[in-house]
Amino acid sequence: MERNAENGYMVCFLGIIDILGFSDFVNNNENAVKLITEIISNSFFSNESQLEKISYKMLSDTLIVYTNENTQYALINLIFALENFRIKCLEKGFLSRGAVVQGNFYIDKDYDIMVSPAFIEAYRLEENIACYPRILITNKVYDFLMKNMEFRDDCFFIEKLKFVKDYIENDFDDFYVLRPFRNIDIIAKAIYPNYKDCNGHLFRTNIDDDKADLIRVLSDIRNWLIGIYKNIELKDASVKRKYDYFAKEFNETLEKCSNYIDIENIKVKLLNLDNRGLK
Repeated sequence: MERNAENGYMVCFLGIIDILGFSDFVNNNENAVKLITEIISNSFFSNESQLEKISYKMLSDTLIVYTNENTQYALINLIFALENFRIKCLEKGFLSRGAVVQGNFYIDKDYDIMVSPAFIEAYRLEENIACYPRILITNKVYDFLMKNMEFRDDCFFIEKLKFVKDYIENDFDDFYVLRPFRNIDIIAKAIYPNYKDCNGHLFRTNIDDDKADLIRVLSDIRNWLIGIYKNIELKDASVKRKYDYFAKEFNETLEKCSNYIDIENIKVKLLNLDNRGLK
């Protein structure tokens, strides 16, 4: 991407994800390096084809992903990267939150220098506004994604664009967010290489084997959430609210699943939350 000749910046999309509770884990666990290495090596970033048009940098408990061009194609790859990393963190027992922005960015990989108003904006959004385990999308990024349609002779790109548009929604406080679990079969493909293709539709399949795979994915996610619940300090009201927010998103996914699969006849059950937490 071309840099501005005067200030050295390029305009790009940038997303960050902070792993909640990871700083305490680092301070109290000698396996922190091994764990974060496993998250990275087992995630989206192990597939070079998925790294097209994006780059990433890990700073302790914060993942920074930025695009190498200012296009929808690059933005969609960035969003998929963040979503997959979020799921991999969940698999290892951590919730996460983040933000996606568009703005000025400079990096010199030779000298490991990064200067970025975009990063500062994303960090402030994640730290001060996101609050819950969610990924915020700025209005600027949302408008770019929704109002501009690149012409590409690429059916896979069009499908990915539809997926991304599907799960960006207004949250309770009117901020745009990436809804977790909305495109569960895309998540399933990221988690399990042998996951069967459901033709790009959430639970819209009548094939028993595909249903079994979906049930397996949902069961695993539920188990990860239960594991997180058992490890959090429920006396801290803010921590419990963060957990409840994410569990509620999972409940809503299961409710949507019930339109296509009889959830009463499978082993996945809702994470029923009351004032004491998980029943």
